Amino acid sequence: VSGRDDEYGLGARYPDSVYPDGSPLPPHTYDYVQYDPLGNDYILLKGQTELGPNVKAVAIPHLFNLDTLTWRHGPQHPTAILNSGGWSTWDASRRVFWGHSGDDGGGNAFIGLSPDNDNRNGTFGRWTDRFPNKLPGIANHNAMQIDPVRDLIVVSVHARDALYAIDPADPGREIQHHESGVRAMSSSRRGAGTPTGPHQTRSTRSPTRRTAHAIRSTFRKPSDGFELRLSVRSISPSWFAMSTAQCMR
Repeated sequence: VSGRDDEYGLGARYPDSVYPDGSPLPPHTYDYVQYDPLGNDYILLKGQTELGPNVKAVAIPHLFNLDTLTWRHGPQHPTAILNSGGWSTWDASRRVFWGHSGDDGGGNAFIGLSPDNDNRNGTFGRWTDRFPNKLPGIANHNAMQIDPVRDLIVVSVHARDALYAIDPADPGREIQHHESGVRAMSSSRRGAGTPTGPHQTRSTRSPTRRTAHAIRSTFRKPSDGFELRLSVRSISPSWFAMSTAQCMR
């Protein structure tokens, strides 16, 4: 690290959200991080311009290349507010990092970032259009994951114990909501399981003693004429893993 103490201390402001040595100010990442295996980049969707009691987030992405062990950063988006509670997924087919803000601090964005652009001004990557918050009032600390086969982003909304779907081919389209059939299942001992019906998961009590959920939902994507059935196992409200996905023509 190089630079004077006052260049790094409390109250210092960094308009490009980087220290004098080029590394980003350390933010609370929430779920604004993804890995690009092709570029071998660890990508952070937002930055900070100030730390301490007056912490300020800014829509400036940062990329750490694991081959060269160097940082680079993207341009600031002029209107996106990416504050606490956000969530994201990596779309490998489009090479787009999709991110959704939380509600806190005026979070207002569903947005994408493509890392594949040298802007010739010291910044890298380009933003998609910004789309408004798709889940106002319930956007904090959710999780989303793209299904690359069906080309559908599935969102687990913990405040509703429900699944939603976003169409990455039409990101401005209204989010689709399905009232999930959720069965909360807890066991009396660690390792015990509870059988479920077809297309549902077999869940166990987690080591952290949180309740596990089995969720079964169906989404339809009219443009492709298929019905998608998902079984999801949720170990905590903000994490989920798709266990099965079936396409019904």
